[in-house]
Amino acid sequence: MSYEKLRKIAIYGAVASISAAFILHHKTQANLAAGGYYQLTTEAVKQHQQTNDILGSPLRFAYMNLSRRDIRITKDQAQIVVPIRGSKRSGNVYSKSSKRNDRWYLDNVEVEVNQSEGKRIKVVSEDSFTDNE
Repeated sequence: MSYEKLRKIAIYGAVASISAAFILHHKTQANLAAGGYYQLTTEAVKQHQQTNDILGSPLRFAYMNLSRRDIRITKDQAQIVVPIRGSKRSGNVYSKSSKRNDRWYLDNVEVEVNQSEGKRIKVVSEDSFTDNE
């Protein structure tokens, strides 16, 4: 094989690999965002007035960083961290959910605003009850 042919194979292989990785990442994120735990979390945050006031409307949720060690999802429990951005500030949403009787319930949802020295806004606490009806 000539050098030129090997070079083309390497370039096409790299493009195919990068494209496949991008598609896999996007599909994984889309599947996570379609989960009941994610939908409940984002809706609770969108409806929380204090969060809207501090971050600024509209609120936008970014892809989760899947390399974080504090993201755990099983068939009956989910602990996720979702980056959030508003018109004024940004931060992270920390959510814990559990599945009971084939339905997801929010156990705890907090928003940590960047540059807030670790202070969090409680959106849903373990004492409150939220379901996905």
